[in-house]
Amino acid sequence: MAIMKYCVAALLMIISLPVFSQTGNDTIPSISKTTPIQVSISIDDLNALKTENDSLKSQLSIVNEKYQKLVVTSEKYKSKLSKLEIDLNHLKSDTTRLYVAQREADKRLVNIASNFLYIPYEAYSIEKIAIPAFKAIVNDRLRHEHHIKYELLCNYRKDIESILSFIEFACNELQKPFVKDANEFLLQFHNQPFYQSYQNYPEWSDTYLGGKISLIDKQLKEFDGNQHKVDFTALKEELNKCLKTIEAL
Repeated sequence: MAIMKYCVAALLMIISLPVFSQTGNDTIPSISKTTPIQVSISIDDLNALKTENDSLKSQLSIVNEKYQKLVVTSEKYKSKLSKLEIDLNHLKSDTTRLYVAQREADKRLVNIASNFLYIPYEAYSIEKIAIPAFKAIVNDRLRHEHHIKYELLCNYRKDIESILSFIEFACNELQKPFVKDANEFLLQFHNQPFYQSYQNYPEWSDTYLGGKISLIDKQLKEFDGNQHKVDFTALKEELNKCLKTIEAL
């Protein structure tokens, strides 16, 4: 019973407590406004700024004008460069075409000059046409490939003279008594510069002088001192006739 009385008394004390209000310290302070800043400038400084501004405008105008001119110039150079590239491509094409044409011309010169190796020697044709034709060949590789033909043409006259000299010597020696073969002279014949030169040319036996060399070689091999003797009379007449064409130069 005593405990219940105590609880009731405590409850009454709580209810009777005053409600405390907030003090001025609990209020939120308001934000103060910013004070405007005043800037002052003298007339002289203002005029100086205006002058500097006008100067910068003028400089900017000049720079802009130069820039525009450079743009125009750049476009002109681009146009010229484009035209030059077109011209360069045309030049390359023309160069290739001319190179091909030049090579074909060189081949024709080789063929023209080479043909004279297959016909009897005629001084004017060899000295004034065939040899100059070879000298006119531009392509170094082509000239090298056919250099043996050039050498044979240059030595054509000399080789005829050497052949005539040899067969004259061989005939005199082989007419001597007791000569049973021409092996010694055949060996000498094979060692002759003109013989070796023609052997270096694959088609040597088809050439005019190559045919004469084959004829001499055959007679020397067949010579036995009796039934088979050498007779170069017709050959000497033919070769001497060739040499007479020198007089027409």
